[in-house]
Amino acid sequence: MKRWISVLLALALTLSIAACGRKPAKVEEVPVLEMMEKIWEGMPAEPQFPCMGGDFETAVEGKPGDFSDREAFVYALYVPENLVDKIEACASVMHMLNSNSFTGAGYQLKDGDDVENFSKDMENALKNNRWICGIPEKYFIAALGKNIVVVFGLSEIVDGFSSSMKNAYPGTNVLYSGSLQ
Repeated sequence: MKRWISVLLALALTLSIAACGRKPAKVEEVPVLEMMEKIWEGMPAEPQFPCMGGDFETAVEGKPGDFSDREAFVYALYVPENLVDKIEACASVMHMLNSNSFTGAGYQLKDGDDVENFSKDMENALKNNRWICGIPEKYFIAALGKNIVVVFGLSEIVDGFSSSMKNAYPGTNVLYSGSLQ
């Protein structure tokens, strides 16, 4: 009897050690607009504010939209020029009255291996920007597969967005977060 218990315990230990060596499950690839819409839907009801998504050609009211104006990446979303060609697709949502109150963008990168460099360059761009009409309080940069989410604005809204992303996508990898003031 003791021998069988010992064998079963050894087998259980072997299986548990083998399970620890498995690679983590691959993060589901989600279209960037679908990802941003799901995060936005999970946002807390307060504070409410008028927002628009997308760019001037594809603008939608009250939710995220596709952003394909590559020239506008630089001045509307603060993407450094050297990063524009790395973007496959983009979806954005921003405060209608003051983009410094809240701007959020999801970027699907052409090369998923460049997530770390893209994210670090975006953090540097936000930290070194010369803000007009006030400085956003906070920023948040996270990855989900080869999608990068960059948000900045009032702390309460940024915190709500980051919480919504983590709830909607438990595989979210928070890369950078901090104060801009």
